[in-house]
Amino acid sequence: MTAEPCLFEPADLCEKRMPKLSEDLPHPVAPTVCQACGTDDPPGWLAYWRECDEDDKPTPVFVTLCDVCSKKLIEPHPRLYDRLEPNQPYPGLMPLCHDCQLRDRNYCLSKLLVANGGPGLKIVFPQPHMVHLDGYRNGRRTGWNQTIYPGPAVSCEGRVGPEEKREDNA
Repeated sequence: MTAEPCLFEPADLCEKRMPKLSEDLPHPVAPTVCQACGTDDPPGWLAYWRECDEDDKPTPVFVTLCDVCSKKLIEPHPRLYDRLEPNQPYPGLMPLCHDCQLRDRNYCLSKLLVANGGPGLKIVFPQPHMVHLDGYRNGRRTGWNQTIYPGPAVSCEGRVGPEEKREDNA
């Protein structure tokens, strides 16, 4: 009995079959512009989507899409994308980060951020609410928990505004 050739392909070939929106979208990476169509709609119309890797594990990469482009691109795309809830605090994407000197595209460069090797970045935001939602999908009853953020973050320990002097924080 002869062994059949392995049909498993190396990871680099799998990645070529699974494109990344973060690399393919034509417009610049910014928290205030849709990367697909370039619109700069009001922030309520833009959504931030966390890109996942080939094993559906979250990565620190986000794409910014308007509502129309989100509906066209996210569901049919082979790669998994998780949507940040409106007003969910995330360094680099919050409205108070938009004019911070320590933001590069959708990333926070503060040395206080744990992801950058720091002790932790203190962000103050309104108390979120946990709700349980019930509904029907495909004729079956379903339910899920969801966190509602009632407003945007109001302060960030690492923020350096445009008029402030930038010190050794980045």
